[in-house]
Amino acid sequence: MKTNRMSRMLALALALIMVLCAFTGCGKKNEDQIVGKWQSSLKFSDVMEEALKQEEDAAELFADADFSGIEMLMVMEFKEDGTYALNFDQASGEEAVKKMAEVLIPNLKELMRKEVASSTGSDVTDEELDSMLSMMGMESWDDFGDMIMKEINPSEIFSEAAAEGKYMLKDGKLYTSNALDEEITEQSDIDLYELSGNTLKLTSQQNQEDVPDFMKEITFTRVG
Repeated sequence: MKTNRMSRMLALALALIMVLCAFTGCGKKNEDQIVGKWQSSLKFSDVMEEALKQEEDAAELFADADFSGIEMLMVMEFKEDGTYALNFDQASGEEAVKKMAEVLIPNLKELMRKEVASSTGSDVTDEELDSMLSMMGMESWDDFGDMIMKEINPSEIFSEAAAEGKYMLKDGKLYTSNALDEEITEQSDIDLYELSGNTLKLTSQQNQEDVPDFMKEITFTRVG
């Protein structure tokens, strides 16, 4: 009789623990909750806007270029061993660069027209530009775009932009180092973080002059 009562009490206790775990995360620390892969979309319009701030001539030339809708994905993975890895999705990145080249072609065409006119002292017609293109071994401006793609080399850019290091969460702040062999200190990069379900928002606390506008606040969605 006592054995049956004890069994029922244990069963009830286990049931209560399971309910509590469901509502409280079973006491998990933020470090556990952030572990996994997080994905965010990077808008090329924001990237180009930031890049053209420093180039007045280019800004004027590309003022009417519409980069809206061109995006690439970046993935941030926080691992259980206290390290992180930031990478850019290869497929979406290459597609974004291809679309960017298509948008830039009309502007680059006008840039070529401007440069030739400046050196010859006379206006340049579309027919003359097409003829120059043919002399360069290209049949169309799409070929010109393909040449841009080869010069840009997306794979190399994404590889150089990838990062890894250590991370630590403390008092609502995410501390990260810039290398796996670099320890986290008070001088480490700091972001305020907000975790809400499958959403992670990071707000940079670095010297704001050193951080591009599009990187000052990033929202990630859990993907693994």
